[in-house]
Amino acid sequence: EMQQLAQETLARRDLARPLVAMYDGPLLGFIMGKDVPNANELTHVTMHELFGPTNLTMMDHLSLMARKERLVSANGADQYLSHIQRLSMPITLLSGSVNLVWTAESTLRTYDLLTSELGGDTLRRVVFDDYGHQDVLMGADAPHDTFPAILAHLDRVNA
Repeated sequence: EMQQLAQETLARRDLARPLVAMYDGPLLGFIMGKDVPNANELTHVTMHELFGPTNLTMMDHLSLMARKERLVSANGADQYLSHIQRLSMPITLLSGSVNLVWTAESTLRTYDLLTSELGGDTLRRVVFDDYGHQDVLMGADAPHDTFPAILAHLDRVNA
């Protein structure tokens, strides 16, 4: 019933923006950041159109991984890193230098772990100056600044 109420409320544009700002505001502010130059005002005022109610089960899982500082299952089991060889494929890690969700340091730690376990031939890491989290894909200058790195990865894997 709560999910239906949330969906009906989000369908009303006059209520959607304040609801998302109140419900997800702290989370979205953390993800997008008003101080991130590439997250322009248009992105902020239309955020309610991009995100609906947050899945709290997913948030619990992400919170657990953040506390453990590594990938774990939702119940805390080590079922991913014990099979790291499954990631032996071309991977490009992307991060904004001011990303507060997946920091540039965390992508460096991931890159170092992957290269130590798998070798570095198929791995790349790109950090975009003055970009945060979502604005790497949605920022005003993303097509010029970040999309070329994404296209380079797609070209590299013949996608």
